[in-house]
Amino acid sequence: MLRVPFFAALCLVSLALAPARAQQPLPTERIDSVFHDLNQNDRPGCSMAVFRGGTIAYARGYGMANLEYDIALTPQSVFHVASISKQFTAFAVELLVSEGLVSWDDDIRKYVPELPDYGKTITLRHLAHHTSGVRDQWNLLSMAGWRWEADLVTQQDALDIIARQRALNFDPGERYLYSHSGFTLLAAVVQEVSGRTLREFTEERIFAPLGMTSTHFHDDHQTIVPDRAYGYRRDGRTGWKISIPDFAIVGASSLFTTVEDMARWDGNFRDHVVGDDALFERFLSKGVLTSGEELTYAHGIAVSQYRGIRTIGHGGADAGYRSDYIRFPEHDLGIVTFCNFAAAGPGRYTRSVADVLLDDVLTPVAENADPEVDVDRWGETFERMRGYYSDPQTDRPLFVYIFRRHGRLARGSGSGGRGTTLVPLAENRFQLGTGREVAELDIAEGKPRAITIDGRRFPYAGRAPDNIELREYVGTYWSDELGTEYRITADTAASRLRLVHRKQQPRVLRAAFTDTFSAGGDWFTFSRAPDGRVAGFTWSSGRVWKVRFTKR
Repeated sequence: MLRVPFFAALCLVSLALAPARAQQPLPTERIDSVFHDLNQNDRPGCSMAVFRGGTIAYARGYGMANLEYDIALTPQSVFHVASISKQFTAFAVELLVSEGLVSWDDDIRKYVPELPDYGKTITLRHLAHHTSGVRDQWNLLSMAGWRWEADLVTQQDALDIIARQRALNFDPGERYLYSHSGFTLLAAVVQEVSGRTLREFTEERIFAPLGMTSTHFHDDHQTIVPDRAYGYRRDGRTGWKISIPDFAIVGASSLFTTVEDMARWDGNFRDHVVGDDALFERFLSKGVLTSGEELTYAHGIAVSQYRGIRTIGHGGADAGYRSDYIRFPEHDLGIVTFCNFAAAGPGRYTRSVADVLLDDVLTPVAENADPEVDVDRWGETFERMRGYYSDPQTDRPLFVYIFRRHGRLARGSGSGGRGTTLVPLAENRFQLGTGREVAELDIAEGKPRAITIDGRRFPYAGRAPDNIELREYVGTYWSDELGTEYRITADTAASRLRLVHRKQQPRVLRAAFTDTFSAGGDWFTFSRAPDGRVAGFTWSSGRVWKVRFTKR
């Protein structure tokens, strides 16, 4: 087999810079140094591009697109870019809004009547801003027994499990919680209103006008994609394994594109080839909660800052793909990094390139060291506080624990140093790390009763009882919302439960406090009948709260 030399296969492009920096040569060697650890022909890597003035200033591939056939990454390599897809879905809806065909204030049930009536209106705006309360499809599918990279998941599978839910995580507009389900529903809106799939609509209305000839929404997993970069993950025994998303779900994910095509998308923020000023004003308007709090998330895209400079952008992660896109509007600078291995940190790469190109205008990096705490003085207080504090809304408790003699507060679990340092301000009053939030400890008779943070009260739930009768939890449990059942068995010798599903590996449930068990970041809260017998449980994870199971 004829193999193209690795460095010859790398494509480099260096064009004129924006007028403000046209006199400065592009520091390509410094940019390349950011990716020095990837510049090898025996591993996957990343493709990167820098955009100025709506054109490519520099683009290059580092590492391999395909390890089986020795194909190097280039700026023309096609990547699955995961959640970067969301901004394109929201932009498609914006085009329909511009034509008066839909409104961001429309009820989603107008277009997807299969969604239950939760007694609260869920608007398209709620979905685009992650403030809908709709449970996340990926968490739900995993709970229902779907195996990643083993079971094909279709658009209808996602819509079906979203529609099965009989409750929301919270009232629409009450809080922000990232949920892929919102953009799967927005894709359904585009299809319902336009009569075309999201792939067809975006190709005609966005990608073709912008000249994004290598970009599409991948709604058929069997479609052949020329120049596709394969995704990989590390394997301790064999080195690398293929890691490809096993779904054909569009809206929240499944955009296929190149760093070169992204130059045209980046330029559209500047030139408005597709969309007018009013559309972009709506598109980049940030979400607002019912409390009046403004978010840093707009319609499928984050509007934030990096080292004192305004940015827009988004990242993405699916299987063995990682992606990041960031634009600095005031400097007409865009940077994108697409990677094809699961351990990649593309956001670190894009910002390191930004550090090179904007070093003269970025604010200095602030140190984020742990605050100093007088542990000799406060050690007994931390020990007294130690334990779980329940969250009735999420069923994912807070946990106060001791780490290297500091008190730490974590959500869900507390180990390995994760969590926020508790900095004593006064007796029973603590600052959370270096931020502005303050935790107030409610003490009665020398024992904690609750922690209050930002007006929310978390009752003290204690610690795991010394003696738990595990056999009373044993049984078979069914969930209508997931359409599946689990068995719970007891390992009395090890004092733990096992959660068993016919399609997944068993999970160990460890006792946290009365009738509550944990498995990683997931929480299982058991309920009891009036006679005291275990009647069921609710399962909560990061983006899905209180899915109900009934004991058979």
